[in-house]
Order: sequence, then structure tokens, then C-alpha cells
Amino acid sequence: MTLTTIALIGVAVVAILGAAGAFAVAYRRSQTAERPDPFAGVSPETRAADRPVTTILLPRADAETEPVEEEVEEVLDRPFEDRPGHEGSRVASGQTRAGRYVRVIYVPDPEPDSVFVITAYELGPKAKRALRRRRKQRR
Repeated sequence: MTLTTIALIGVAVVAILGAAGAFAVAYRRSQTAERPDPFAGVSPETRAADRPVTTILLPRADAETEPVEEEVEEVLDRPFEDRPGHEGSRVASGQTRAGRYVRVIYVPDPEPDSVFVITAYELGPKAKRALRRRRKQRR
């Protein structure tokens, strides 16, 4: 046996023993009834800075910006595009008589002429441009 072969065997033995030792430590820790403190050794300043967000405040939708039922019906009656969404839903986008661009996400009901509207919202400037561009390409 050459010196290189002996060195490689030694490295392999050390790696195997290290892995076995790590497994033994992990197994021993999993068998204790007491849970280790995840914040052990962490300063109070770090804990305060790393506190998870428990409440997320979203901006409240105003009656002026939220599409009303009539506008949703207008878009669903004459959508610019109506494409499949996720898990059986559909996404309809169109313009209301008032000129607002609205996207409606809905699920068709088994009952004829009936849908379940999941959400509806007015499109932002980028989404409006993209919708207009797709509409021009189809013509």
C-alpha cells in the first residue's frame, strides 16, 4: 500500500466516524423530553429586532376603488379576455361602462347563468397596458 492510499483510507474513516458521532448526538437530543431553548445565547436586543410580525395591516379598500357588483357583472357579460385560472377558477378582464378596467376571478357554478366571484379589483397601470397590448394583438 502506498502512502496516498493509506491517507485516503484514513480520511474516509474519520469522515465515517464523524457522521456516526453527529447521528448519535442528534438521536440523543431527539430522545430528551425537554426541548432546547432556541434563543439560548441570543441577546435581548437581537430577540427584539428579530421578532416575527404577527399582525399585517393591509390598506382598507374604499368604496370608490373597489368594483361594485354591477361593474363585475358588466365585465363578466362582455370580457376582453376570459382565461382559465388555478384549480378550476377563471379570470375575466374587461372595461366597465364607466371606463374602469377590472379583473374578476370567479368559479362557474353548476347552476346555469351563475358564478361564484372570488375577488374583483381594478387593474393598475401596467396591467392595463398589458391587457390593451394583448387585445390589439388579437385583432
